Amino acid sequence: MKKRLLITIGLVLLTFISFNVNVKAEETISLSCEATTIAPGQATTCSITANSDKKIGSIDYNIAPDTDLLEFVSTAGANGFSGDINGSNASISNSAGVDGGTVVATFEVKALEGAAVGSTGQVTVNVESLGTIESDGESKDNEVASQSIGITIGEGTGAEATGTNPKTMDANPMVIFIVIAMASLAVLYSKKKLSKISR
Repeated sequence: MKKRLLITIGLVLLTFISFNVNVKAEETISLSCEATTIAPGQATTCSITANSDKKIGSIDYNIAPDTDLLEFVSTAGANGFSGDINGSNASISNSAGVDGGTVVATFEVKALEGAAVGSTGQVTVNVESLGTIESDGESKDNEVASQSIGITIGEGTGAEATGTNPKTMDANPMVIFIVIAMASLAVLYSKKKLSKISR
């Protein structure tokens, strides 16, 4: 009975792992800044990283800072990305494509003169589309959630911080399942061993 139960748990575990391996990763962006605490009148440069299990070929985005505390300065492509940039709006591409996890653009924002020290303003990057290069060489436009990062008004520069998709902070269901399954197997094995010893 116990052996049959162990086999069943093992089969379920293998099926669950196979299913999750075949699930496609979601395209996202993440943000990071050289400094997230800046004095009034001071600027900081931030990066936009595109995340995917495919090559990234293009991105259309706009930068929207909290205008009560911050102002947009500039944006530019990175790592071979270039194209049409009109103020805080950009449509850039790289025909060769880059691996997911690569910085595709940077932008600069500045704290307004007279901005209250201690206040935090958000800079939001809205992505209209993130283009990936498919296995057949064709491009595909993907919807991507907007991301924000907070910039605090202070007396000087602070440590680097990042803004990421909240979903990436959630516990992975596959990891939880594996932990539970392994724990169950360990308990059953221990009970079986103790039963043999008691005999």
